[in-house]
Amino acid sequence: MRGQIVTFSASAHIRSRKSKILPWLRWDDRVNRGAMLIVRTASLEIVGHSRWRRRRRCYVFPGEAGVMRRNRGWLTGVPIEMRDWLIITVADGMQFAVSPEEDLDSAWQALMVAGVRPG
Repeated sequence: MRGQIVTFSASAHIRSRKSKILPWLRWDDRVNRGAMLIVRTASLEIVGHSRWRRRRRCYVFPGEAGVMRRNRGWLTGVPIEMRDWLIITVADGMQFAVSPEEDLDSAWQALMVAGVRPG
């Protein structure tokens, strides 16, 4: 999958959870460059850079394994702010809430091209 061409890449606010019962975990976006959303021609990569005493988080999965929808919600922190999110659910039940620093519509289009279905 890494040999594919990158069609969209942006710093992003990212939260994740492993099931609908568990709470959303916020990825720390203040460390290094923060988290990244990388969309390739047929796959998706969500990367959280490493920080002291913590491993780098990296999730790579084929585009057709994901379903996405738009949502508007709160990003907790200081200050608290409303953001537009793309909620991406992967076939194994893992969910990601991604809010790119760049245009949300461009990310949506790139994800569609990669095979992520709206749902």
